[in-house]
Amino acid sequence: MNDKDNGPWITLTQCGGGGFDADGALVQVLCVSRFCLKWVPLIEGRIAPHTTAVSGAGRCPWIGTRVVDDRADSDSRLYYTEPVGDSDDPYDTTDLP
Repeated sequence: MNDKDNGPWITLTQCGGGGFDADGALVQVLCVSRFCLKWVPLIEGRIAPHTTAVSGAGRCPWIGTRVVDDRADSDSRLYYTEPVGDSDDPYDTTDLP
């Protein structure tokens, strides 16, 4: 069984952006919801609970969706980011190399 058999799932390419730790593991993505428009962490490869960026829209419907890292299958390099730091803030770059 591969990651795509353990759904529901979307690919990293569909997210449009990903953040990786120092070991190259995917740890955050740009949420695919048009109502979120923000980086969200992954918990065990799934989109973590978060609220939408749009006032009154509530919880994101993509919470719990597995994200499959398809970098090996894609020729796009647009979604690569620097490794994320140890901070809970995905925009904190103080401990990046």
